[in-house]
Amino acid sequence: MIKEGIEPDVVPYTSVLHGVCNSSQLTEARRLLNHTLQSRVTPDIRTFNIPVDEHCKEGMVVEAEDIVDQMIQLGEMSDGFIYNTLMGGCCSQIRMKYAMEVLNLMVARGCSPDVVSYSLLINGYCKAKRVVQSKMLLRKMLQRGSNPNVITYNTIVNGFCQVGNLEAAEGLINEMQSRGLYLDHYTLNGLLDGLSKVQQIDMAMILFRKTMALILFRKMEDSKFVPNLVTYTILINGMC
Repeated sequence: MIKEGIEPDVVPYTSVLHGVCNSSQLTEARRLLNHTLQSRVTPDIRTFNIPVDEHCKEGMVVEAEDIVDQMIQLGEMSDGFIYNTLMGGCCSQIRMKYAMEVLNLMVARGCSPDVVSYSLLINGYCKAKRVVQSKMLLRKMLQRGSNPNVITYNTIVNGFCQVGNLEAAEGLINEMQSRGLYLDHYTLNGLLDGLSKVQQIDMAMILFRKTMALILFRKMEDSKFVPNLVTYTILINGMC
């Protein structure tokens, strides 16, 4: 195209960059990106998103950080995806200090963190066994008006279970249910694993039976079968 005197715009550059990244040729991808920056073509947000995403997937977070720095220097307006991608890469390597710096940069540049942003950070702190920080982040999330979902709660509940703090895990489950979010098999498995690790097998079995009873009860409701007084009494007796 260039040899024929046709000056390419950002679209063909981005398409080629996407193909190179898909082939895991990340050194070539960085060379192509630098070539784009040196040409008269102005890369857009998608041009940067592609190599950042691929570098993070390969665990090359430092290189991904450099690409984001290039984007910021150009004054390119970024979106939530690129910040979340970079935060996810940092969290996967337990680089929580830099992950929080990315969050602060995201806010400073007028991009609001969403439930994905906070869930990634909470997961990172839980992996690092820093569950107190993960709970503080959950509180900050709520203060900023971002509603946690089942995945967010499952992550933090499992984090507390892994460190043996089942009381905190139970409190979070109660909070989760008060917000209209229901336990799923991830929540149950996390609790059962936590109980097993602290040698509370009997309690784990009780929890399992109670949960299975609730699941069956909800299936009855979904099938438009109307529970009667006997149904409720059996369920309440079983949970006492």
